[in-house]
Amino acid sequence: MDATGWGSPFLLVPEATTVDRTTRRLLENATEEDLFLSAVSPLGVPFNNVRNTGSEQWHKKRIEKDKPGSPCPKTFLKSNTEFTEQPICTASTQYQLLKLNQIAESEMPEAEKERMREKVLNKACLCWHLGNGALISLGILKEHRAPQSICPGPNIAWFDGEYSLRDMIDHIYGRSKSLVPKERPHMFAKEMAMYVDYFEELVEQSEGSDGDLKKLGRFKKNLEQGMNYCLEIAGQEPRENENLASIPETVAKQSERLEVIFTQLEEKQAVLL
Repeated sequence: MDATGWGSPFLLVPEATTVDRTTRRLLENATEEDLFLSAVSPLGVPFNNVRNTGSEQWHKKRIEKDKPGSPCPKTFLKSNTEFTEQPICTASTQYQLLKLNQIAESEMPEAEKERMREKVLNKACLCWHLGNGALISLGILKEHRAPQSICPGPNIAWFDGEYSLRDMIDHIYGRSKSLVPKERPHMFAKEMAMYVDYFEELVEQSEGSDGDLKKLGRFKKNLEQGMNYCLEIAGQEPRENENLASIPETVAKQSERLEVIFTQLEEKQAVLL
């Protein structure tokens, strides 16, 4: 864990993971700005993502043709009954057309309509697209018929090549020159920022109700406890190439940011009162 962070760097090891060449090159060249916590999951689960995947391009083309969403060939993530008796997937064409029509006919302000449309169109067909990279790599499907999605942790930004399994194992056990520069942030530092990103998103979605304030207040308290624990870790003796110094820096920055975000939630509630 100290050497790789998340297990995502193994996506750059063909001996260990079955990833198509196009997606692997995308990950090799990804910067920190390209890797983000997305809302593409039809189930509403935060999903680590990278920009410009085959899946993203495929969905954009369908939106341009006024056929948003997926035909839903796998049907594994059907869960929504907002418009139908039987569950359908929020990434499906059926759901998205119904939802977009509902938004268009609503009386909400145009800016809110646009925000809602973006939220609907952001969903991706994960139960189909996540497996396509392996099928392309194995020669079972052609790339033009198999949009690819992938779920890499943010620290993969610091790995920029294709590696052998020996390269990666030697890196993990310190038997060779490190594959990443010393300034790479500690995994806990990156995870901390990722959770605050998610907290900010939840606050933006909140209407400022008492229930939201209590729920997000507990979330904030848990984050603060986690940050304090990370500071304890940062006080230990670092292992070779372990950037523990990045943890206190991140705690200071994210703690301040957390307070600002929570204040916005409190201001929302004050308006309601």
